[in-house]
Amino acid sequence: MSSPPPGEPAPLDIPRDWVRAAEAMLAAGGGRIVVAGAADRGKSSFCRYLTGRFLEAGKEVALLDADIGQKDLGPPAALTLGFRAPGREPEDGPHAFYFVGAVSPRGHFLPVAVGAGRLLAQAGAQPVIVNTDGLVHGPGRILRHYQMEALDPDHVVALEAEGEAGAVPAPLGATVHRLRPAPSARPRSPAERKAARQRAFRAHFRNAGRAVLDLETFHLERCLLFSGRTVDPGGFLHAEETPEGPLVVGNRPVPDGTTKRLPAGFERDLLCGVLDADGRCLGLARLARLDFRTRRLTLWTPVPPTRIRGLQLGDLYVDAEGRELARSRPRHL
Repeated sequence: MSSPPPGEPAPLDIPRDWVRAAEAMLAAGGGRIVVAGAADRGKSSFCRYLTGRFLEAGKEVALLDADIGQKDLGPPAALTLGFRAPGREPEDGPHAFYFVGAVSPRGHFLPVAVGAGRLLAQAGAQPVIVNTDGLVHGPGRILRHYQMEALDPDHVVALEAEGEAGAVPAPLGATVHRLRPAPSARPRSPAERKAARQRAFRAHFRNAGRAVLDLETFHLERCLLFSGRTVDPGGFLHAEETPEGPLVVGNRPVPDGTTKRLPAGFERDLLCGVLDADGRCLGLARLARLDFRTRRLTLWTPVPPTRIRGLQLGDLYVDAEGRELARSRPRHL
């Protein structure tokens, strides 16, 4: 079951240590607050409760959702930023995105940490509440270290049942609040989590339109394709000399072991981040077709085509119903 939107009324059974921590953060003026803990500990519930307390105190709040899998704000595969203000209805969607292109931080620590810092810079000076993913041990501890460096929080909230959040790092000078999990928190199965992601993807693409873009008018990021000089395809759909050697697109065998090959149709349903002229992500897109002859790219996105100036290719394939497909991004893309 997915969490309610941030800022919704908090449940009535609020633990006393939550109340004390919220009052301490209110008294300190808010600042940057990172909420961490293992999965199913109630991080989203605490963020909603704390948001409500700041709104009651007349403060505008920035909400940075750094969990790329189980989202409270916007679609999976991206970090998102939103704002809440006293007396105003919540925004329909995120104010800003940072595209990661995957639904698990494993293997994507760099964009998760960089994205948190980029969105924090857009949040402004009001209290910023950062919700994180459920990785706390091993690689997760390493991710938290770099994420904390990017966020430099004033407060770190560690939700834990039996001290399992002990490895959550906090920078020098930050106040650490170790709190009990939400009373209503319960374990969610992988199937429940996947269903929640599907609903979130489907909601994001509900009003998506078809866009046909000329490859000469925008650029692709996070890929090797189109980074080199186009050459005679010689029976392939596309061929180029890249800085890393020859690259071809098609289903024919490659002539030697040094040529990299992308299968025909690799682009279909690949998830992408859509960029504006300033390089900021405006939302997500699903690729439909890449025509190498006309050099046109067809995609589905809720972003108006006139605002698209770039695409960042992701690692995930998602169909029109928001289902994650059992396909992997080609190794040489």
